[in-house]
Amino acid sequence: MISHRVFISFWAGLLFLPFVAGLLWPDLWWGTHFISFLPAIFKAIFLILPLFLLIWSGFGQEKPLSWDFFRLSGLLVGGISLFVATLAWLLPLPHDFYGNARGFEPILQETMQKLPPDFWKSWFSFEFVPGNGRQGATLLVKFISFAGNISIHQAFRLLDAICGGLFAAIWLISVKKLIQNRTWQLILVLTGLTTPLFLNFFGHVEAYAPVFLILLSLLLVFVLFLRSKNVRYLGILIPLWILGLRLHTLMYLLLPAILLATGLKFGPNFSFLRQATRLKGMLVLIFLPLLGAGLVLYFGVFGDHIDPRKLENFQDIDRLFLPIFSPDPPLDRYNLFSFNHIFDYFNQILLWSPALIFLTGFLLLNFRKKLNWNQTEISLILLTGFLFGGILFAINPLFSMPMDWDLFMFPVPVLLIFLLLLVEQVQHEPVSGKFFRAQLAFILLCLPVFGVFISENATSLRVESTGIHIFKTYYEHASTYLLYALKLEQNPEKFAEREAHVLEKLAPNALPGHDKQYADLLIDQGLFYSRVQGNIAQARGSLIHSMDFYPLSAQFEAELEVVNDQYLSQKLPISISDQQKASQRIEQGRAFCNKNQLVKGANQFKTAHLYDPLSGEALISLIETHFRLKNFAEACSWAEKLLQTGAIEKEQALRIAIHTSLEAELYPQALDYANQFLQEIGPDETIQQVKNGIEKGENLPQLKFLFVQG
Repeated sequence: MISHRVFISFWAGLLFLPFVAGLLWPDLWWGTHFISFLPAIFKAIFLILPLFLLIWSGFGQEKPLSWDFFRLSGLLVGGISLFVATLAWLLPLPHDFYGNARGFEPILQETMQKLPPDFWKSWFSFEFVPGNGRQGATLLVKFISFAGNISIHQAFRLLDAICGGLFAAIWLISVKKLIQNRTWQLILVLTGLTTPLFLNFFGHVEAYAPVFLILLSLLLVFVLFLRSKNVRYLGILIPLWILGLRLHTLMYLLLPAILLATGLKFGPNFSFLRQATRLKGMLVLIFLPLLGAGLVLYFGVFGDHIDPRKLENFQDIDRLFLPIFSPDPPLDRYNLFSFNHIFDYFNQILLWSPALIFLTGFLLLNFRKKLNWNQTEISLILLTGFLFGGILFAINPLFSMPMDWDLFMFPVPVLLIFLLLLVEQVQHEPVSGKFFRAQLAFILLCLPVFGVFISENATSLRVESTGIHIFKTYYEHASTYLLYALKLEQNPEKFAEREAHVLEKLAPNALPGHDKQYADLLIDQGLFYSRVQGNIAQARGSLIHSMDFYPLSAQFEAELEVVNDQYLSQKLPISISDQQKASQRIEQGRAFCNKNQLVKGANQFKTAHLYDPLSGEALISLIETHFRLKNFAEACSWAEKLLQTGAIEKEQALRIAIHTSLEAELYPQALDYANQFLQEIGPDETIQQVKNGIEKGENLPQLKFLFVQG
């Protein structure tokens, strides 16, 4: 049988390895990589000190430890809670783009002068849709803004700080109420107050601060109700649950445990309830049937086992769960049972709190035979934890799991109460100094998370690293997060260097022809070279390169047109590679036109022109295609471009320009071209007739036929 000493060393060493991996491969180990982004002095402290404590615990004496001087008095509870609230208020997240925070951005600076007319009606809306909780949070902060005459952003910060202080208070009260051993009290206080769940209280613009406060409070009341069977606790439990339900749909997952607990109160002799509230019975009679119902919903109702995962023109309910079968590239890297998703979930578990995980694992493995697993509270808390864990594993993190870390913190309050119930059963067991030092090491490893999240520079570096991971795995939103991170860099030289480094790292995973995220990064690089550095050659290179991965939007086509004009004005050559790409697009365009797919053909010819603005073949093909589409004004604009570039002989270019102007009924423009032709090329009977006809204003619609005949 493994000894106490060997077990602590093995378990601690095993759990410490992901933090070493986070230092070595920060892009991959996003749940443990926080030390990597701290200044050198803090990097050394938070790496060496925990390592020293773990080594010390491995070789130290196995002596019992007693901290009887520690007394969790009411004054200490109040003081710690006030400190937590104050810290949360003073240190808000400097750049909050996690989860749905961006959705609140348009209203953050507003101050509510009056409540919306449907405020109270909206508050009592309990639609079963993912966004309903977000709407509840919006109503709550609007009320705070109105009542306090403060901005929505300040209302969020105030709500977060208050909830953080109350969360700390509820946790401390729970520890005080259930644990008498003062050494265990100290361990639980430190473990509970350092979980990264507290980041939700640091000015995070989201719904989770009140939700997690309600969840922890509800779980404590739930335990007290089960133990006392006093109906007054049920009178607190149900309103708390309804309030939580208004703020987040996942609170529905507490319903099975609440129903079972209520059933035990009013039908204690019902054999089904007695069996269902023991561990094995809970798994067989409750959890497995609920899992079966979930599978029916997954396959039969939502049909999410086959899902495109595209986040365009959709509602949250349409992308509720991850698919089993991968959609088309580049979204094929992430599905329910892909390594990328499973590894992300593992990272998220590590982010819950290494101290919480170490302590829970230690109790489960070291005292598993001494624990009463059939205790009703433990069985029903486990049921709730399994439900949260299962549903969160299946849920599609719309903003990627690293950026939806707040949503995936739901199991933490459940784990805290579960841990509390376990410690309650073994609190008579002595705490060794060896174990305490190992636990302290993992408590220290929780702190870099806070240091990174509240630091602008560390946030920039961390989100850049996370964005690289997202691009290689979940894919969606990757460029958005990478650009957020990079634009926090104030030094233009360093910005260019970091962006180039990111593009280089992502290049092996970029998918030519279908990669909008990579194309977005190249576009941004091109705009930086053009607008900030004035380097037209590099700007054109980046913008052109982006088209290899995804078609340019109209906005950036116009940008590239300007850059191309500047490029040509500097008499810089078009590369052979770009000329070849233009030729390929022309061939593809002709193939589309031969099938009478003229719009697709025109798009290919336009791309060919962007690759090689001196290609007369591309411009003439554009003009001809728009003629066939009867888009004469568009044809006229391309004829003007043909004339400006000098891609073909001027006489031919002017004839085309005159013809297209007449077809578009742009007669003043046609007259200008005719005069230019006669002055620069020389007399021509057809051009002269066109000129005379326009000047006299006679039979203007017929001039195009005269021109055609000529």
